[in-house]
Amino acid sequence: MVLPDRIRVLDVALVNLLSICCLLAIIVSVNGCQSKSQSIDAEARARMQQLASLYSRYLSEHRGKAPRNEAVFREFVLRVCPPPGDDPATEFDRLLVSARDEQPLTIYYSGDIEAQTQGVVAVEKVGSDDGKLQVDQLGLVSLHQ
Repeated sequence: MVLPDRIRVLDVALVNLLSICCLLAIIVSVNGCQSKSQSIDAEARARMQQLASLYSRYLSEHRGKAPRNEAVFREFVLRVCPPPGDDPATEFDRLLVSARDEQPLTIYYSGDIEAQTQGVVAVEKVGSDDGKLQVDQLGLVSLHQ
């Protein structure tokens, strides 16, 4: 009867050790994600999130179909939900340019099936030393190498 009690104690100790390891792994991964997320420039994040919001609005009003091209997207945005400011067209143009590398964003229109299945709306063309920013349909801005 002594052997099963020792095995039970070892099982409990092993489960506790595994639980602690899992908890530490979660804490490390969450902290890693937060530090990358916090390092993204606030202006770049805000622009990309606003662009994703407009893109998602287009999708919702067109039964999930992406705009054919920039001209179609522009016409929709300026007609339905113009960006705030004195000149909505200029504000819209500003959203199409990365705040970090000052290059036009690559925006995925209806012809790019792979990007659409991944939910990607736009990605920086050049980015910076730490990688390229991309934004998905939910407005999640992430950094990719």
